[in-house]
Amino acid sequence: MIIIYAVVEENSINGFIQYGIPGFYFKNQKMVNSPNIGIVRNIYFEESRNDIGRELLKLALRFFEERQIVDIYAFYHAMGMSCNGNHGKLHECYQYIAKLLTKNGFEVEHENVYYTLTMKNNEVKQNVSISIYKENDNKEKIELIWNGDNIGGAVVKFIDSYTGIPSNKIIYLDWIYVEDKVKGKGIGTQFIELIQNYYISKGYKTMHTDTGIDNVIAQRYYERNRFKREGLTRSYQRLKH
Repeated sequence: MIIIYAVVEENSINGFIQYGIPGFYFKNQKMVNSPNIGIVRNIYFEESRNDIGRELLKLALRFFEERQIVDIYAFYHAMGMSCNGNHGKLHECYQYIAKLLTKNGFEVEHENVYYTLTMKNNEVKQNVSISIYKENDNKEKIELIWNGDNIGGAVVKFIDSYTGIPSNKIIYLDWIYVEDKVKGKGIGTQFIELIQNYYISKGYKTMHTDTGIDNVIAQRYYERNRFKREGLTRSYQRLKH
């Protein structure tokens, strides 16, 4: 259940909010069905129009209060990625939106480092290949094969499916791993290069991903493989105490 409100002035949208109640979410890596939580999936307004932001957030908080929902999350993955990208989280450049949230009882729930990669074709040097499996219209699973064995995996999502703008030509790397037994052999680099080769052949140009702020190993992997660090993104929570 998602509700959307927009503020229109002189035929221009000057702010909007998306909020609602999810059918499920993940807590401690386990799926919870029909949770009694609320989600502010997205809120946006110009920095000079805090009045718009306040009124939009009031609409959402009143909606949750009327339904006795006290645990509320903002910029959280439970309803999927938001249409402004950043994998559903709020980028640190929107400090004024973060300030509005904290003034209304929200606190940071999770911080990620946000990366982008301009993809290029690569020469594969080792006996590795990938297999692609379509899970749905928005997601594909990738298996890494080395000497006939499955030794890694990844999931890719399609951001243009969320934005409705296919010209974005962006894919989102949800997660990637290789087994410990092949680490240090350059296989992880070959894996990301094979992924680039495949999606370039499908017309995509840019790969986005993120990782937890404390996951230094993943950060080193991405930066070693040409990903550009684009700042921090955050999700928020307003929980009953």
